Amino acid sequence: MCDDTARGRGDDYEAGSGSRSEDDEDPSRETIPKPPDDPHLSLDTLFEMLSKPRCRLTLAYLEDMSGKTVELDDIVAYVTEHETEEKRGDTDPEQHRQQVAATLHHQHLPRLSDAAILDYDPRSKSVRYWGNDRVAAYLERIRSDEEE
Repeated sequence: MCDDTARGRGDDYEAGSGSRSEDDEDPSRETIPKPPDDPHLSLDTLFEMLSKPRCRLTLAYLEDMSGKTVELDDIVAYVTEHETEEKRGDTDPEQHRQQVAATLHHQHLPRLSDAAILDYDPRSKSVRYWGNDRVAAYLERIRSDEEE
């Protein structure tokens, strides 16, 4: 289970860091400027995250949605669809979806949040990814290598 207090988030964790507001629904509203890339994101941390296929799929989805708040269920649907295409019927679809949701909720998203790559609020199950030039560059490189 995820302990927000242990990560210093306590009960007053709010957006700017992940919770969704009604303003997110208004397409006419100006986009909030993204914070600069974190210069403290180590290559070791970045490579550890990118070494996990499910984490890469998550970041690829979020890269396309950069600056928007997305729900865990949307990420789960994207990851499940891509993994299902690769495995073709190895597992029960609902069981696979539940396993993806649990892994993302308890493992990948909290780790990505701890690394300051994204903001994840486990209570509302919402994610905000501002984009990161280093992450985008490595994802692009990985995609081109996988296509060859």
